Amino acid sequence: MLSHTQWRTSRGISRHRSRHQQRIIEAERQKQLGEWNALAAKLNDVGVTFRREAGENEKLFGSVTNRDVVEALAEEGFEVDRRWLQMDEPLRSIGLFNIDVRLHPEVSATIKVFVIRA
Repeated sequence: MLSHTQWRTSRGISRHRSRHQQRIIEAERQKQLGEWNALAAKLNDVGVTFRREAGENEKLFGSVTNRDVVEALAEEGFEVDRRWLQMDEPLRSIGLFNIDVRLHPEVSATIKVFVIRA
C-alpha cells in the first residue's frame, strides 16, 4: 500500500508549488515590497514637531510617546502602527530625535522628531 506522499509523487503530483505559482507569489511579494519602499521614501522626508513645557535643564514635564508620534504622522497623512516605531522609551527632553520606523522586515525609514520648548 502506498502512502499519500508516495501516491502523489508516483502520479507526478508534487506537494510543492509549481514554478508558475512560485513566480506569481514572488511577483506579488516584489510588488508589496515596492509599495513599502515607496512609503519609506516618503517617510524619510517627514519631520514632526512637538511643543512641550520643560524645566531649566531641558527636561520635559511629561514625555512624547510613540502614540503621540503616530497621531502627528496621521495628521500628516501617514497611517503608521505605533508598534512600528523603534522607540525604547518615551522622549523626555528637548531636542532633535531620529526615530526608525520598521515598515516591513526588509524595509525601514527614519523620521525626524523635533521637541521644542512651549
